[in-house]
Amino acid sequence: MTLARVPSLLLATAIGCGGGTADSEATTEWEPGSLQLTGCYEVTVGEWVEESYPLLSRLFGPRRVPVPSERGDSTYYEIPPRIEFAGPSDPPYSGTAIVVPEGALPSVHAYMGGEIIGDSLDLWFSTGYGGVTAWLVRSSDGWVGTARTFIDIDPYPVHARPITLSPVACDSPPPVSIERGG
Repeated sequence: MTLARVPSLLLATAIGCGGGTADSEATTEWEPGSLQLTGCYEVTVGEWVEESYPLLSRLFGPRRVPVPSERGDSTYYEIPPRIEFAGPSDPPYSGTAIVVPEGALPSVHAYMGGEIIGDSLDLWFSTGYGGVTAWLVRSSDGWVGTARTFIDIDPYPVHARPITLSPVACDSPPPVSIERGG
Protein backbone atom coordinates (compact mmCIF):
# COMPACT_ATOMS: atom_id res chain seq x y z
CA MET A 1 0.00 0.00 0.00
CA THR A 2 1.42 3.35 -0.93
CA LEU A 3 0.52 6.83 0.17
CA ALA A 4 0.73 8.36 -3.29
CA ARG A 5 1.64 7.31 -6.78
CA VAL A 6 2.84 10.07 -9.03
CA PRO A 7 4.98 10.15 -12.17
CA SER A 8 8.59 11.18 -11.80
CA LEU A 9 9.74 14.72 -12.60
CA LEU A 10 12.95 13.22 -13.84
CA LEU A 11 12.90 11.61 -17.23
CA ALA A 12 15.31 8.93 -16.09
CA THR A 13 15.34 5.57 -17.78
CA ALA A 14 16.31 2.18 -16.45
CA ILE A 15 19.90 1.48 -17.39
CA GLY A 16 21.36 -1.96 -16.79
CA CYS A 17 20.18 -4.83 -14.72
CA GLY A 18 22.52 -5.17 -11.75
CA GLY A 19 23.22 -8.47 -10.12
CA GLY A 20 23.80 -9.40 -6.53
CA THR A 21 26.76 -8.17 -4.49
CA ALA A 22 28.50 -9.29 -1.32
CA ASP A 23 26.31 -10.22 1.65
CA SER A 24 27.08 -6.98 3.51
CA GLU A 25 26.19 -4.79 0.51
CA ALA A 26 22.89 -3.71 -0.95
CA THR A 27 21.50 -6.02 -3.58
CA THR A 28 18.87 -5.55 -6.19
CA GLU A 29 18.41 -8.81 -8.03
CA TRP A 30 16.70 -8.74 -11.40
CA GLU A 31 14.97 -11.97 -12.27
CA PRO A 32 12.09 -12.41 -14.71
CA GLY A 33 8.96 -11.28 -12.85
CA SER A 34 10.83 -10.79 -9.57
CA LEU A 35 12.77 -7.89 -8.08
CA GLN A 36 13.86 -8.12 -4.47
CA LEU A 37 15.09 -5.24 -2.35
CA THR A 38 17.68 -5.93 0.31
CA GLY A 39 20.65 -4.21 1.85
CA CYS A 40 21.62 -0.61 2.52
CA TYR A 41 21.48 2.51 0.37
CA GLU A 42 22.87 6.02 0.67
CA VAL A 43 20.17 8.59 -0.03
CA THR A 44 21.13 11.78 -1.86
CA VAL A 45 18.60 14.54 -2.49
CA GLY A 46 18.64 17.79 -4.45
CA GLU A 47 17.06 21.18 -3.82
CA TRP A 48 13.33 21.59 -3.22
CA VAL A 49 11.15 23.14 -5.93
CA GLU A 50 7.49 24.04 -5.69
CA GLU A 51 5.28 22.18 -8.11
CA SER A 52 2.61 24.22 -9.81
CA TYR A 53 -0.97 23.01 -9.59
CA PRO A 54 -3.80 25.10 -11.09
CA LEU A 55 -6.22 24.33 -8.22
CA LEU A 56 -3.69 25.41 -5.61
CA SER A 57 -2.92 28.59 -7.57
CA ARG A 58 -6.63 29.48 -7.59
CA LEU A 59 -6.94 28.79 -3.86
CA PHE A 60 -3.68 30.28 -2.63
CA GLY A 61 -3.19 32.93 -5.31
CA PRO A 62 0.19 33.81 -6.78
CA ARG A 63 1.94 33.94 -3.41
CA ARG A 64 4.98 31.76 -2.94
CA VAL A 65 4.72 28.94 -0.40
CA PRO A 66 8.07 28.36 1.38
CA VAL A 67 9.87 25.12 0.60
CA PRO A 68 10.29 22.69 3.54
CA SER A 69 13.88 23.75 4.26
CA GLU A 70 12.60 27.31 4.89
CA ARG A 71 9.89 26.21 7.35
CA GLY A 72 9.95 24.84 10.86
CA ASP A 73 8.44 21.50 9.80
CA SER A 74 11.26 20.41 7.51
CA THR A 75 12.09 17.22 9.49
CA TYR A 76 8.76 15.72 8.35
CA TYR A 77 10.01 15.99 4.77
CA GLU A 78 13.58 14.74 5.22
CA ILE A 79 14.49 11.23 4.15
CA PRO A 80 17.19 9.55 6.25
CA PRO A 81 20.63 9.72 4.55
CA ARG A 82 21.03 5.93 4.90
CA ILE A 83 18.25 3.35 4.69
CA GLU A 84 18.10 -0.43 4.81
CA PHE A 85 15.51 -2.61 3.12
CA ALA A 86 14.61 -4.96 5.97
CA GLY A 87 12.25 -7.59 4.57
CA PRO A 88 8.47 -7.79 4.19
CA SER A 89 6.35 -4.99 5.69
CA ASP A 90 3.94 -5.77 8.48
CA PRO A 91 0.27 -6.05 7.46
CA PRO A 92 -1.73 -4.24 6.24
CA TYR A 93 1.13 -2.86 4.11
CA SER A 94 2.69 -4.71 1.22
CA GLY A 95 6.22 -4.30 -0.07
CA THR A 96 9.44 -4.04 1.89
CA ALA A 97 9.98 -2.41 5.29
CA ILE A 98 12.64 0.29 5.54
CA VAL A 99 14.71 0.85 8.69
CA VAL A 100 17.50 3.26 9.56
CA PRO A 101 20.66 1.20 10.25
CA GLU A 102 22.24 1.34 13.70
CA GLY A 103 24.46 4.39 14.16
CA ALA A 104 22.88 6.34 11.27
CA LEU A 105 20.94 9.56 11.76
CA PRO A 106 17.39 8.48 12.77
CA SER A 107 14.11 9.50 11.16
CA VAL A 108 10.92 11.05 12.58
CA HIS A 109 8.83 8.79 10.33
CA ALA A 110 6.80 6.06 12.01
CA TYR A 111 6.04 4.36 8.68
CA MET A 112 8.74 3.69 6.09
CA GLY A 113 8.55 1.27 3.21
CA GLY A 114 9.07 0.57 -0.44
CA GLU A 115 7.41 -1.48 -3.12
CA ILE A 116 8.42 -2.54 -6.60
CA ILE A 117 5.65 -1.70 -9.07
CA GLY A 118 6.51 -2.88 -12.56
CA ASP A 119 10.12 -1.77 -13.01
CA SER A 120 9.82 1.23 -10.64
CA LEU A 121 10.36 1.67 -6.93
CA ASP A 122 7.73 3.46 -4.83
CA LEU A 123 8.99 4.68 -1.42
CA TRP A 124 7.09 6.26 1.46
CA PHE A 125 8.22 7.97 4.66
CA SER A 126 5.28 9.05 6.84
CA THR A 127 4.63 10.42 10.31
CA GLY A 128 1.02 9.30 9.95
CA TYR A 129 -0.01 12.84 8.97
CA GLY A 130 2.58 13.91 6.45
CA GLY A 131 5.88 13.01 4.91
CA VAL A 132 7.46 12.15 1.58
CA THR A 133 6.78 9.72 -1.23
CA ALA A 134 9.25 8.97 -3.99
CA TRP A 135 8.92 7.30 -7.36
CA LEU A 136 12.23 5.97 -8.73
CA VAL A 137 13.53 4.00 -11.70
CA ARG A 138 16.59 1.79 -11.92
CA SER A 139 19.85 3.46 -12.93
CA SER A 140 23.22 1.93 -13.66
CA ASP A 141 24.25 2.19 -10.01
CA GLY A 142 21.03 2.34 -7.97
CA TRP A 143 17.74 4.20 -8.29
CA VAL A 144 16.88 7.77 -9.40
CA GLY A 145 13.63 9.70 -9.26
CA THR A 146 11.66 12.40 -7.54
CA ALA A 147 10.53 12.77 -3.93
CA ARG A 148 7.38 14.77 -3.16
CA THR A 149 5.86 16.11 0.05
CA PHE A 150 2.38 15.21 1.24
CA ILE A 151 0.16 16.06 4.19
CA ASP A 152 -3.27 14.77 5.13
CA ILE A 153 -4.94 18.12 4.49
CA ASP A 154 -6.24 18.87 0.98
CA PRO A 155 -5.39 20.90 -0.91
CA TYR A 156 -1.80 21.45 0.05
CA PRO A 157 1.25 22.80 -1.77
CA VAL A 158 3.49 20.03 -3.08
CA HIS A 159 7.25 20.40 -3.16
CA ALA A 160 9.55 18.07 -5.07
CA ARG A 161 13.25 17.27 -5.20
CA PRO A 162 15.46 14.81 -7.05
CA ILE A 163 16.47 11.68 -5.13
CA THR A 164 19.12 9.03 -5.74
CA LEU A 165 19.63 5.72 -3.91
CA SER A 166 23.14 4.23 -4.19
CA PRO A 167 23.93 0.76 -2.80
CA VAL A 168 26.51 0.63 0.02
CA ALA A 169 27.82 -1.97 2.43
CA CYS A 170 25.64 -1.99 5.54
CA ASP A 171 28.72 -2.19 7.77
CA SER A 172 30.30 0.97 6.26
CA PRO A 173 30.12 4.22 8.26
CA PRO A 174 26.90 6.14 7.55
CA PRO A 175 27.15 9.52 5.76
CA VAL A 176 25.62 11.21 8.82
CA SER A 177 25.82 9.40 12.14
CA ILE A 178 24.02 9.94 15.41
CA GLU A 179 27.30 11.19 16.91
CA ARG A 180 27.98 13.78 14.15
CA GLY A 181 24.38 14.96 13.76
CA GLY A 182 23.04 16.84 10.72
